Amino acid sequence: MRALLLNVGSGKFPLGDVNVDVNPIGYGKNVVRADAHFLPFIDSCFDKVLADNVVEHLVRPDLAILEFMRVSSRFVELIVPTRWCELFNHRKEHLWVFRSAWWFHRFGLVHVSVCRWVFFFPFMWRVEILC
Repeated sequence: MRALLLNVGSGKFPLGDVNVDVNPIGYGKNVVRADAHFLPFIDSCFDKVLADNVVEHLVRPDLAILEFMRVSSRFVELIVPTRWCELFNHRKEHLWVFRSAWWFHRFGLVHVSVCRWVFFFPFMWRVEILC
């Protein structure tokens, strides 16, 4: 049986089984207009929630992550820019700069790894939160 994936903040690339964006512009299947802070799904209805370059844009990333955990039965995967990425490539629409991976440990059992390097600088974190 295949895992059911919710892609939050899918934008132009709705790659999940169900895709959520506040302003959906992509072409694909099952695109839902919704706010990441208030997902219109029942508890534990997805196996995995993916938010790739999303939480730094949110007003309350902590509440959104709790919402991701609510609708996931297994784990949440976040791809988040590091402080090095923000230092060299800051974007004005980024509301948050995560200076430390420890910020994510408040959500329980978390595995943080660097998934993208630029020269010697860790540019992106992959954060996996078990539900």
